[in-house]
Amino acid sequence: DIDHFKKVNDTFGHIAGDAVLCEVAEEILRVVRTEDVVARYGGEEVVVLARATSRDAGARLAERIRASIAELRVVNGHSPVPMRVTVSLGVACLSEIALGTDEATLVSMADARLLSAKETGRNRVVTVLEGA
Repeated sequence: DIDHFKKVNDTFGHIAGDAVLCEVAEEILRVVRTEDVVARYGGEEVVVLARATSRDAGARLAERIRASIAELRVVNGHSPVPMRVTVSLGVACLSEIALGTDEATLVSMADARLLSAKETGRNRVVTVLEGA
């Protein structure tokens, strides 16, 4: 999830927001493997499906994505200063759910971890919930 994305749209307009979405998507595609699937999941949310990847490897991938995007400086026509963009990420692994559980459970786990990343300061990766 792109941190403070609504603020970008509200401050600079939707064209600037679109520029941020495009830049973030391009950076994610640059970082992931060719066989990984990247899809926009919501307004400013993106899902990366990394096949045959453990939770630890998924955490490393998520951290590479986070760090890479934190280095981006997005230029738009409404601001003389390039925008800094950060993302918050939640990681879930198929091996964490019971056999026969549907994919919605996996997405729900990742989403809960994403929410935790946002609630604990943003611009971070969460792979397990505290107390879980």
